[in-house]
Amino acid sequence: MTDDLDSRLAKLEAEMPKARRDATAARLLAMGADREVFDMRARLQAHTALLNALRETQMEHGQRLDRLTSRVDGGFAQADRNFATVEQNFKLMAVGMAEIKDLLTDKNES
Repeated sequence: MTDDLDSRLAKLEAEMPKARRDATAARLLAMGADREVFDMRARLQAHTALLNALRETQMEHGQRLDRLTSRVDGGFAQADRNFATVEQNFKLMAVGMAEIKDLLTDKNES
């Protein structure tokens, strides 16, 4: 049994350099993966911050657009009221001009 144990031990000792190289390679890969994860996390945080800033800007623009729309609607409402007043005044002028015409016509016929 000692020969078998010695044989197994010799085989394991022969495989140790390869196992060490594999372990070193695995550590290097893990460190590289960790670095890549860190970089991706930083990029994700930057993109998230950018999207949040864009959202804030869009909300501000939406609020400003609402205010401007309200002002424009108010301006059109005032213009409608002004045109109604002008139309009413034109009607009054038409009545007055008709009365003047009637007065002039009556004098000319006499």
